[in-house]
Amino acid sequence: MASVNRLSFTGWINYAFIIACFFNMFAGSGSVQAEVLVRHEFNKGLGKWTANSMVKVIGSSGEGTRFKLEAPDPYLVGPPGRFPPGKPVKLTIRMRSNGEPFGQIYHGLRFTEESSKVFEVNPDGQWHEYVVWLPPLEDRTRLRFDPPCGGDTVELAWILVEAGPTKPAEAWARPRPPCEWLRACPTALLPAADSVWRIRRRSSAICHA
Repeated sequence: MASVNRLSFTGWINYAFIIACFFNMFAGSGSVQAEVLVRHEFNKGLGKWTANSMVKVIGSSGEGTRFKLEAPDPYLVGPPGRFPPGKPVKLTIRMRSNGEPFGQIYHGLRFTEESSKVFEVNPDGQWHEYVVWLPPLEDRTRLRFDPPCGGDTVELAWILVEAGPTKPAEAWARPRPPCEWLRACPTALLPAADSVWRIRRRSSAICHA
């Protein structure tokens, strides 16, 4: 009897599911570079940023500007920014601090708690870079930075402002490596030596992790 090279109905279902898994993985892993809008350097002072009376500048170096903060509400306000419509804004802040374990960014024409984002700070006195995602902003919007209080000094190196493309997915929604996708499939299709497609268990044939 002549052999028949064909997939069973169940085989086609499994084969299509595996292809869909890989397509989802590679489609989600593609990255589009964010657009750099401005990089504020603080190695020669505060530049175009202004501080209220509760921020006392101590000095500057090639690494950044050091300042002492006084309660209750020290903050820095940046110049009006140019923001493309419809794109989320990504801030990357490089600083070191040994004060409170959080900082806060305000945005808008008026600074309110509703238009702000609190972010976690590592108060170990070492340099760290903190990423803060903001929603799309109106053109000429100002940013206000409330550094962490309670420590000796805060040193600020730079603030990088970028537009989009999108905020990365939460950990549970990120694409998984191939073997993890295949572990979600009950079986995996592999060609047998006789050229007939058969369904084999993936654990011994596909993933060796």
